[in-house]
Amino acid sequence: MLARSLRAQPCVPSSGPLAKYTVRDGMLLSGVLSWLGFSPEPEPEHDLIMTIKRGILAAQEGDLKKADQMFHIALRMAVDLGHEEGQTHIYCLLANTALERGFNGQAERLFTEVLKRILADGEAQAGQQLRCGDLPQARRHLHGSK
Repeated sequence: MLARSLRAQPCVPSSGPLAKYTVRDGMLLSGVLSWLGFSPEPEPEHDLIMTIKRGILAAQEGDLKKADQMFHIALRMAVDLGHEEGQTHIYCLLANTALERGFNGQAERLFTEVLKRILADGEAQAGQQLRCGDLPQARRHLHGSK
């Protein structure tokens, strides 16, 4: 039934020179072109986003060491791309991971770096940018009080 409906639906309006091609023909052409290597290249920013997502997933699964490694790889990618906002976000993720791993000194240095980067950008809405981590909670955790 699906094959019959694909054959019956033209890709373009029923008038003009392309009216005889159907959805199935378009899918077939796209498959042949990708098989021949004519698929679109993924953008470098896509790889950066996927690496960050893999790090977040590893952190959610409790593998903080792997998450830390993924975030460092993503940081190198962001530096190579010159993506300043991405670098700041990754520093924030690294700070949160260091805090969860118990590396309090490293977490404090990373949170300080995040604050410096946000304030150096001259963000008018720096308050919204600071929510990358719960800074008051981090301060209480670092100083041992609740």
